[in-house]
Amino acid sequence: MGGSNFVTADRVLGVFEPSTAAVKRLIREAKTSNKLIDVSRHREVRAVLILDTGDVVTSFLTPEDLASRLGGKLDDLNE
Repeated sequence: MGGSNFVTADRVLGVFEPSTAAVKRLIREAKTSNKLIDVSRHREVRAVLILDTGDVVTSFLTPEDLASRLGGKLDDLNE
């Protein structure tokens, strides 16, 4: 996650870039329903994690960096 923040890799359903309209909408909805966990440290949000609990986590790390930190368990949907 970056800094001193951690998430259990088994809880992560996906890591996404925050630039799409769908992900922006997901962040807004998570914020209004108190399901948003912002660990971006007031930096630019570069990745959004979706957890199996329905929580949405925003991070300043890139999706690629998070995937490697999660043990490379994530598949690239662009391939």
